[in-house]
Amino acid sequence: MEPIFAYTDYRRYLADFFAERKRLNKHFSLRMLAERSGFKARDYLMRVMRGDRNLSLEGAGKLSDFFRFSEKQSEYFHALVLFNQAETTSAKELHFARMSEVQKYGAHQKLRQDQFEYLTAWYHSALRSLLPVLEPKPGPDGQEDWERIGKLLDPPLTAKQARDSVDLLLRLGLLSRDGKGRYAVVEPALSTGDEVAALGVASFHRATMELAKRSIDRHPPTARDISGITMSISQDGFKRIKSELRAFRKRILAIASTDVGEDMVYQLNLHLIPMTRHQGSL
Repeated sequence: MEPIFAYTDYRRYLADFFAERKRLNKHFSLRMLAERSGFKARDYLMRVMRGDRNLSLEGAGKLSDFFRFSEKQSEYFHALVLFNQAETTSAKELHFARMSEVQKYGAHQKLRQDQFEYLTAWYHSALRSLLPVLEPKPGPDGQEDWERIGKLLDPPLTAKQARDSVDLLLRLGLLSRDGKGRYAVVEPALSTGDEVAALGVASFHRATMELAKRSIDRHPPTARDISGITMSISQDGFKRIKSELRAFRKRILAIASTDVGEDMVYQLNLHLIPMTRHQGSL
C-alpha cells in the first residue's frame, strides 16, 4: 500500500491498512487491530472508519505506535487527523499547511501543494483561459513579456506572479506551449484528494467573491452583471433551484466552448445561500 504521506484522508489509510493485513492474514479483524493498538472499546476503530466517531489525538498516538511510524510519519498522521476533522475552512488550511511543512520535499506533497495552489489563487484559472487566445508578443530579450501579461489581468499581477503562474500551469499539465510560443488548454485530472480539493475550491470561491465586491466599485454596470433575489422557499424548492443552476452552468459552458474571437476573461459566480434557519428548527 501507499505510504502515509500519499493520503489526505486518515480513514482511507486505516481502511487500506486493514485490507492489506486481512489479505496477509485472513484471521485479522478490526477487533484485533483495536486490541493490539490499546483501545478498550473493541468496535471503536470500526466506528472511526465508518465516520461515526472521530479519532482522538490520544488514539492517533496509539495507532502511530502500532504502525511503528517514524517521528515525521507520526507528525503527518496527527496533522492529517486534525485536517480531516476540522470544522472550519481556516482550521483546515492551518492543518493542511502543517501537513505540507512536514513532508514539503516529498513527491506526493509537492504535487499536491502545486495542485492546491492552482485551486486557491483566482488568477491561475484566469491566465489559463487568457493565454490560449492571446497573440504572443515577446519582450526585448525575446522572452515572454511577463509584465504585459500581468497587466492584462484585473487586478493586475506583477511580472513574477505571471511567470510563476504560467510555470505552475505548465508543470501541472494544465497548459501546453508549442515551439512558436502559443499556449493551449490541456485537461488532465487533478488528484489532490477530495478533502484537499474541497478546501482549495472553498478558498477559490472566497477569493472570487472578493473580486465580485471589488467589481461593484471598479467596473460600470455595462461591464458586469451582479444581481440577487431574496425569497422564501421550501427544501424541495431549494433542491429544484440547485438543479436549475446546474443546468444553467452547463448551458453557459456550452456557449463559452463554442465562442470565437475571445478578447476578455470573465468569472461567473452564482450564489444560493440560506438567510434564515429552517422553520422546523425554530
